Amino acid sequence: MWREWRTERLAQDWRNLMAQCAIAAPDTFPPLAPRDRHAFLELWNHHYELLRGEAQDNLRQLALGVDIAPFVLRQLHGWSMRHRLIAATTLGHLRTRAAAPELERLSRHPSAALSFAAARALMEIKPSDHLPPLLLLIAQRHDWPLSRIALALRDLGADRFSAALADAALEASLDSATLSGLPRLVHLMELAHTQQVMPTVYHLLRRGQTLGAEIIAPCLRLLNDPRQAPLARAFTTHDTWYVRVVAANALRRIGDIEDYVRLMRMLSDRYWWVRYRAAQALATLPSVTCDELLAVAKVHHDKFAADMLRHVAAEVSLS
Repeated sequence: MWREWRTERLAQDWRNLMAQCAIAAPDTFPPLAPRDRHAFLELWNHHYELLRGEAQDNLRQLALGVDIAPFVLRQLHGWSMRHRLIAATTLGHLRTRAAAPELERLSRHPSAALSFAAARALMEIKPSDHLPPLLLLIAQRHDWPLSRIALALRDLGADRFSAALADAALEASLDSATLSGLPRLVHLMELAHTQQVMPTVYHLLRRGQTLGAEIIAPCLRLLNDPRQAPLARAFTTHDTWYVRVVAANALRRIGDIEDYVRLMRMLSDRYWWVRYRAAQALATLPSVTCDELLAVAKVHHDKFAADMLRHVAAEVSLS
């Protein structure tokens, strides 16, 4: 009870000061007792992850003002996994370059939580140096949740990781030892600047028949230029149904009247989603109207295709 009371008292003393960092770093603050350091770090990290931009710089000034970095560095070597996780996270937020060698070692730790915390800290400290090897590690560490990696990259900003991610995906595709991790990198490319990853996308789609559907599908989702339509057309008859779905979606964005016959054939696909996306793509082609879709539905030999044309025509007329 005494410990809980003391933690709450600490929170009251520091919470307003940390909230003030959203505007400016405080000039004065109470002394931080050694026994309160763990509670302070939890509170500080909580506020740091709520704020953005200059407010985070102000929080870093506050942490440096109480000289917390030496204590955090010692905690990185401690016996408590919880304290090591907090230490790795804090060192990343503080951008403590002196911690980089130990964080690099910990990024290969068997613990998924600790290794990922170390990797994320390295991204914050100096992404230009640490990101290329970390991206290849991301391809290998299937125990790191892709959703958390995506959040870390989004916080970093596409300007900082797009080129490195494209290079890592290309390198992974050329090495049989890392090929199994390529789908993870390809999915992350959806967060990057399209122009910077497009050469890698072209390379992968040209090898498409030798790569898995889990690589082809996210690559097709990145196509956004009518000149790229031939790449999408090559996969409208792929063996995997969801690749055909994504190919039809791509033609909906970048296709032209040349795809009319191709999309008509896809209306007879055995999978509902393929038929649906093909019909939607048809409805977006230049000069194709709802009346034309309904006219084709009346004479189509496949009742499933006809039903889908009527369904999409109704959607278009209501939109």
